Amino acid sequence: MRISSSWGQQTAVSSIISQESELQQTQTEVSTGIKTLQPSDGPAATVNINNLTQSISQTQQYQTNNDAATQRLSMENSSLQSASGLLNQINALCVQGMNGTNNADDKASIAAQIQSLNQQLVSVANTQNVNGEYLFSGTKSTTPPFSQDPSNPGAYDYSGNSAQRTIQVGTNTSVADGDPGNSVFGAPTGPAPATVPTAGSVNNIFEAINQFVTTLTTNPVKGSAQTVLGATNAFTINGVTIPAMAAPASQLASIPPIANAVTQGTSVATAINLLTGSTGVTAISDPITGAITLSNKTGADIAIAGDTTNTGLTVATTTSTSLLQASLGDITKGANQILSINAVVGGRLNTLTMQSTINSGAVINMQTALSSVQNVDEAAAISSLNLQSVALQASQQAYSQVNKLSLFNYIN
Repeated sequence: MRISSSWGQQTAVSSIISQESELQQTQTEVSTGIKTLQPSDGPAATVNINNLTQSISQTQQYQTNNDAATQRLSMENSSLQSASGLLNQINALCVQGMNGTNNADDKASIAAQIQSLNQQLVSVANTQNVNGEYLFSGTKSTTPPFSQDPSNPGAYDYSGNSAQRTIQVGTNTSVADGDPGNSVFGAPTGPAPATVPTAGSVNNIFEAINQFVTTLTTNPVKGSAQTVLGATNAFTINGVTIPAMAAPASQLASIPPIANAVTQGTSVATAINLLTGSTGVTAISDPITGAITLSNKTGADIAIAGDTTNTGLTVATTTSTSLLQASLGDITKGANQILSINAVVGGRLNTLTMQSTINSGAVINMQTALSSVQNVDEAAAISSLNLQSVALQASQQAYSQVNKLSLFNYIN
């Protein structure tokens, strides 16, 4: 077999070029610290790198979600603790207010303190986070949740919704990052014609507190609606005779029964209010039903006696004690609800803490795996670089010497 000189030179040059390419690849790996720079450098490794990179990115997003949920729930937890602290103060004042030795000034002072704390409680319910989102508006986070209804005395409005936002913080873990205000503080009555429930059945904590204050300072007594009209009837309030006159039947013959009730309620309320200076009691007649509500501005008892036919009132000595106890029960019920929600929030925060640890560990493990697939072993790469450099130099020197050989050097 004959081997030409040109073939030998080409083979030597190709070998040198190959060695230079390998040396350049090793130099790049050493300088970048990465051994898989492109898919052709290792298809299987490239697939692993892509999968690991995607998993790391996804887990880091879970952790970002976890941090956001932790921030919101930590603020909710703090707000609920503040609410519980305010309610403890309110409860102590309520018990103090129910002491029978209190005079009108004492009650007014206690009521003012309770109302001030109630306003602070509403402010807590309208707490915003650092992003300006209201914590207790459900998913309507740009809307203040609670406000006192201007058209319905004693009632409050809720402008949020009942929805909860859940955030995924792990592959199989999602957590609600807040609670709607109507489930925390209770659903309020809202605007008229809705009416605040009677003491003992109030769901909203602000309305329960407000009702306690009203009872403490006015001792309201509400009668039923009027139903029929009859003859003149007189009765007494706190020992003072009230000449409550029924409207003449001739004037009401063409008026429906409900209108009769309204007319009679107005008549009775007017008669009571003419003698407020003597009884200390004022009356308001409901314009829709005719039902009469009595109030004593000092919160003192209201004693009703005599013929109360067609007044809707009941003969009795009415005191605020039972109403105050019922309102205090509503307040306690609302406070327990807040404590219950706070416990749930604490459980979510524990879940987030544990998931954060899981996420951090997973990222470290995946980054270690990615490093083993993607990153170069610097010691081995530098050693290989030295060997390849020496080999290339030897090949270049050998080629240089062989390239000088020629038959013409031996022809005389």
